[in-house]
Amino acid sequence: MHKKITRRKALALAGAAAMASLRLQQPARGQTQGGAQPKMLYIMVDDQARHTASAQTMPKLDKYLRAEGIDFMHGYVSSPVCGPARAALFKGQYPHNTGVITNSTTDQEFKARGLDRDTVATRLKAAGYTCGHFGKYLNGYDLSDAGYVPPGWDRWFTSAQKREDYYEDPDSFVMSAATSGDETATVQRYSRSRWDETDLLADQVETFIRDNEDNKWLAYVAPTAPHDPYYVAPRNEHYADGASYSSPGTKENTLKELSDKPQSVRDEAPWTAEKQAEADRSFEGQLEELQPVDDLIERLVLVLQETDQLSNTFVFYCSDNGYLMGEHGLLKKGAPYEEATSVPFLVRGPEVLQGLTNDALVSQLDITATMLKVAGADASGIDGRSLIPLLDGTVPSFWRKRLLIEQLGGTPHWNMLREGDYSYIERAPLENVPLLPRGLEDPLGEILEKIGLLRGERELYNLAADPYELENSYAASSQSDRVRTLSENLAKLKNAAGT
Repeated sequence: MHKKITRRKALALAGAAAMASLRLQQPARGQTQGGAQPKMLYIMVDDQARHTASAQTMPKLDKYLRAEGIDFMHGYVSSPVCGPARAALFKGQYPHNTGVITNSTTDQEFKARGLDRDTVATRLKAAGYTCGHFGKYLNGYDLSDAGYVPPGWDRWFTSAQKREDYYEDPDSFVMSAATSGDETATVQRYSRSRWDETDLLADQVETFIRDNEDNKWLAYVAPTAPHDPYYVAPRNEHYADGASYSSPGTKENTLKELSDKPQSVRDEAPWTAEKQAEADRSFEGQLEELQPVDDLIERLVLVLQETDQLSNTFVFYCSDNGYLMGEHGLLKKGAPYEEATSVPFLVRGPEVLQGLTNDALVSQLDITATMLKVAGADASGIDGRSLIPLLDGTVPSFWRKRLLIEQLGGTPHWNMLREGDYSYIERAPLENVPLLPRGLEDPLGEILEKIGLLRGERELYNLAADPYELENSYAASSQSDRVRTLSENLAKLKNAAGT
């Protein structure tokens, strides 16, 4: 039994009989006529909040991807932090299975443990694909390691700077480059006065697409945009001047209104004019840095069209994590809320129906699974699921009913379950919490609060009734059958594989 998904625009049908005849002639979804394995373009941006991927802010994304494919409305990250999320993407596994949970030294850990010897790139290469990596790799890949090219990548044009280097050197950026057969990469510094980083990536990817017209290939394109610091292309530097950000979620910023939130959230209060100004700068910077990304999308789609490769190419668009711009008094990523965990998630490609939205629960890990599936590559040990059954605009009855999101490197770390309309969050217990109250105004209340920290705080939100997660209903529901079921289901997923 299938659940129909709302269509953004009606499909023009020539009649039921004609459509039935057409379907009989079509290849399996995800393949082209003749069964040729498709080419793949995967655009992974950095820190993009879902609301900044609208038709108004990114009209070319809307024209070339959303209108020509499927927009997954409930697309989630495996972990809302750059390093663990990207390691999970390359391995196709949750952070609790990769073991990569920290952000600053992800590259060093990935390499030292030999995890880079079995990735989506090595598996696609074994299946006959030419693989190109363009842009950000893993956190920690910098000048100390810039000569190293991980296995599987035939073309390597990768940012070779730590995040702090972006702040310390506003005038230039560094790229590590290698082609197939090169034992080591060479390093080149580019002046920002002459080059925009995203535009430079577009140049490199266009060359890769043209050079491999007769090959099957993967181009993984990972701009550092729209991550701060915001280095805006001159043509876009006034695009969003004076932008101010607000949403229903930003209204919950007084300590009183945050009283139902965990201690780590309340500790961020109060929300000040300075914090609002910083949120506005982040909003403006994201909007302006995303304009070259929008241009990149148009440019690469048109190159695919010009070289007659578009009809046989999957295009995936996603972000490694979202970003809170004041919701719940937070200006950060890494939090277990929709703004940080739900990201833009779009797919177009062979036999993908056009202009649809889909409400299935999907994960970044599913993109990895899909690429391996359509390539006929080894997909063993992968936690995600192929998106192919969803690409006709339906949600099959066998599709997953629940999804895990986790942040295992934070303090406290947490696990989040998305199931039906609900988001259920369990934070790990904190150690060394003194039980003696700070003052005498409400000593019993303080002791009970600290007992909550010791056992691990909980949150429950009904996203259908409360999409901005303003009311934590866990306290009123803690003994309910629903909470017990959600907690049991979350426990099953915390250490699961192949989900």
